[in-house]
Amino acid sequence: MRLGVDTIRRDLYLLSSHVFGSPALTDIANEDLGAPFSELLQIHEESEIQHLLIDIAARLRILDDEYYRANREPSSNWADNVGSLMVNLANPNQGPLSLREACNKIIHVETLDFWRTRPQEDEPISFPLEPRVSLYGTFNGNRWKAEIDLKRFIFYGYAITQLV
Repeated sequence: MRLGVDTIRRDLYLLSSHVFGSPALTDIANEDLGAPFSELLQIHEESEIQHLLIDIAARLRILDDEYYRANREPSSNWADNVGSLMVNLANPNQGPLSLREACNKIIHVETLDFWRTRPQEDEPISFPLEPRVSLYGTFNGNRWKAEIDLKRFIFYGYAITQLV
């Protein structure tokens, strides 16, 4: 059975809605600090995005393999920059992050940090997400860091669903 792309597209839409809807929901949540919107935002926003990223990444990797089999060309030839990668934090040279490698990093992430317009700290109000996440992990004993531009990740993720 071939992997359905409609569910991937739906999840890319949901990811877009969470990330780019964050400023509007944050505005509503900050109108009344006791409002249910504030509680829902604080409890679910980051966990829902994290769940979507892992699910999307696993399925995009499958599609990427399918793309390669069909075209004998890696998608990284065109989906070559969805962020940046430091393969070793001890030697912080930064390079571009392909869609495929972003999916690998999401699947193997140890720590995921969300970017916000301001640090949350102990303030009683919420700040909206920026469309960027930082991921940290270890490969061959080296600590790595990947920063993913979610707008580009969604764009190229959707593009590969059009090509397989």
